[in-house]
Amino acid sequence: MQKYISIKGARENNLKNISLEIPRNKITAVVGVSGSGKSSLIIDILQKESMRQLFDTMGGSNQVKKPLVDSIEGLSPVIYIDQHITNRNPRSTVGTATDILKLIRLLFAQVGVRECSHCGNKILPLISEYENDIDWSDDMNNPSEILRDKCPVCGHEIRKFRMSDFSYNNPNGACPKCHGIGQIYSVNRSVTIDEELSVYDGAFKSWGKNEIKVYVPIVLAASKYYGFEFNPNEKIKNLSHEAKAFLYYGNDDQRFKKYYPNVARPNEKKYLFMGFINHMEITYEKSLDNEGWTERFGRFMTRVECSECNGSRMSKDLDMVKVNGVSMNQLMLYTLGEIRNWILGYKEYSVNRIEYKFVGEVVELIIGRLNELIGLGLGYLSLSRSIISLSFGEHQRLRVANILGSNLTEMIYIFDEPTIGLHPADNDMIINAINVLKNKGNTIIIIEHDVDLIRKADYIVEIGPEAGTNGGQLLFAGTMDEFLKSENSIMKNYLLKKYNPLRETDCTQGDCIKIRNARKHNLKSISVNIALNKINVITGVSGSGKSSLIFDVLVEALENYYKKGIKNENIEGYEKNDNVICMSQKPISKGARSNIATYTDIYTDIRKLFEKQPKAKSLGLDKKDFSFNVRGGRCEHCEGQGTVELIMVLMPTMEVQCPVCKGKRFNKNVLEVKYKDKSITDILNTTCDNALPLFRDVPGIYRVLKAMSDIGLGYLTIGHPLNQLSGGECQRIRLVRELSQNKKGKNLYVFDEPTTGLHPRDIEKLVLIMKSLKRNGHTLVVIEHNLDLMLEADHIIDLGTGGGAEGGKVVYQGSVGGLLMKPESRTGSCIKQYILQNK
Repeated sequence: MQKYISIKGARENNLKNISLEIPRNKITAVVGVSGSGKSSLIIDILQKESMRQLFDTMGGSNQVKKPLVDSIEGLSPVIYIDQHITNRNPRSTVGTATDILKLIRLLFAQVGVRECSHCGNKILPLISEYENDIDWSDDMNNPSEILRDKCPVCGHEIRKFRMSDFSYNNPNGACPKCHGIGQIYSVNRSVTIDEELSVYDGAFKSWGKNEIKVYVPIVLAASKYYGFEFNPNEKIKNLSHEAKAFLYYGNDDQRFKKYYPNVARPNEKKYLFMGFINHMEITYEKSLDNEGWTERFGRFMTRVECSECNGSRMSKDLDMVKVNGVSMNQLMLYTLGEIRNWILGYKEYSVNRIEYKFVGEVVELIIGRLNELIGLGLGYLSLSRSIISLSFGEHQRLRVANILGSNLTEMIYIFDEPTIGLHPADNDMIINAINVLKNKGNTIIIIEHDVDLIRKADYIVEIGPEAGTNGGQLLFAGTMDEFLKSENSIMKNYLLKKYNPLRETDCTQGDCIKIRNARKHNLKSISVNIALNKINVITGVSGSGKSSLIFDVLVEALENYYKKGIKNENIEGYEKNDNVICMSQKPISKGARSNIATYTDIYTDIRKLFEKQPKAKSLGLDKKDFSFNVRGGRCEHCEGQGTVELIMVLMPTMEVQCPVCKGKRFNKNVLEVKYKDKSITDILNTTCDNALPLFRDVPGIYRVLKAMSDIGLGYLTIGHPLNQLSGGECQRIRLVRELSQNKKGKNLYVFDEPTTGLHPRDIEKLVLIMKSLKRNGHTLVVIEHNLDLMLEADHIIDLGTGGGAEGGKVVYQGSVGGLLMKPESRTGSCIKQYILQNK
């Protein structure tokens, strides 16, 4: 095996024909400002060439485009651990993604103790059941079949359980109310129903003309059958209780039936109605796999914990089976840390018993997997936690834990910012995990901005100096000692950055929003102040309660007040702001058709510019022909996507360039039309930075592009798909749209780790924008792990001391300087160490 991965003549995207060597069996950090070409080098060339070579062995490489590179030598299979959560299935949980749940189900099926509901006798597993080795198969051939047994004491019939019965994906094991989801979808009435309007005037926001045409005659017929009055032109709020109950819940719901206990249910369809709310909830749940449906109606729904299973997803029938005194229902709600204590307790109890001979291997596998997850700072998660509810950082660490459980060697592991979502005190967990992989004989490549992790690398590669066309050059490649002496490096300056004395700020006397006795999730009835017209930074380790405090307490209360006029008695100071604006990291869109231009509303203006061009007029083209979402000017082979799916046997589906339009998305006529010598495809493929001079005379477009550049996103192309953005990019795009709209009034802006994915230099740009918002009278609340941003806080609130049950307390609130005096604060210790090492 070669000692280096040798890359020669890399020219993909903005790369300037660079050549370099990356040492094998080492940790290499690839650094550079956002958009400099790091991902082009490592993902678009190294990772994709590895995939192409893999497809080549399966006869499919001719359909996979070869990266623009002269040669790559020393390449081996690549495993890429990125930031994106591709599994959107609500049934996928921490338990299923890690295989821990399968192991626990096997344990319960083998050694679970049942209790007779008739006499209370505890039925132990029979020794005869252990005569053979464990059956590791997950019998789902007859999932609906229920096995029966008899109590040896009273003879009462009692259920016998198989491994498959302990699955919430099996009807026998799933909660009958939520069907194994753990949550139920409920209509968000404040968004969906306007009782100030009539049905005909649009009281039901999710109803169109067709629904009104179909359902109003049924309600009118039912009103005559039952004897209540209903006028579709009357405001909903003025209707009788009976009429509203029928409209909302329909014939068969007890909330309507209670008004007519002696009236028989009609049989004719013309009288039968499920009710607006019941119909929405049932139909939405059945259509979760329909992306179009969820995109359209998701905004009308809200998820609430299932009252039947309390979020465990499991049937109450499983409560009769226990291992070490704990049922499956209870275990699903335990944190991973609590589960480790439980399984260690079971091991201690059973290790000398005959049953352990048969389940000891399972127990050790469970303990090993839990140790890997807890070692990566995920001990506060539960088995029932949905994958789609995890942050990008949590999801990435979950994948790292799964990798640690494998024994693969001579692989290339690529990590995209593995410290995302981690408190600085927990960085060592990721560093230790990466070293474990390296010591197994693997090569580690990290795309990273975190200076702490960069310092731990064996080798540094820096791409730059700027983003887009001004980047793509190899600034440095070498060891850390050589890196710190480099004259070309930009990142080196941040590793050697010196800090001035902390500025003292006193926010105790100014206006504030007061939060009292917050008890959401793990919060321990805490009270804090949010300083108005200041930068408030909320810190604490993962799971300490930061999101619960800000999103589930503060934001929820403010939105209820600003949108509905509902006050929360535990919060004061509502009236001092006009609105609350959240910059979350949630994906803006799941669809591949939405992009930066469409989201920021500049694509309509761009299409109008093309419509006005002489060539467009001569060809009879109008603005709709320059849309890739409708028929007309788009390529119909790929329907304007520019890519088509390549289906490979035994391999995931892959997107490849459309063979008809060659990725250009439009037909030849449309591509002949030019604006300043650029086609519509050229414009979509132009970075925001490079597009600035093109649209200098178009204020609406220029304002958005300038905001993109100022916030450090100028490297993204105008047509960059929203579903390919990182969480940090999504958040900053939301801010761009807000800033470009010039909203008036005093707002409270909430940011969720806005430095995610940012180079230290881009963080400086973000801080300038935050200070500008503060100067304009706005208040900022920032959940953050980045130490540089913490040092910019006027007011800091530190939660902890740990995560989960060990969190939810206020460790400190006040100035940053005061935090350094708190020895119990892990955040304060990290800031102090950070300042000292940069003196």
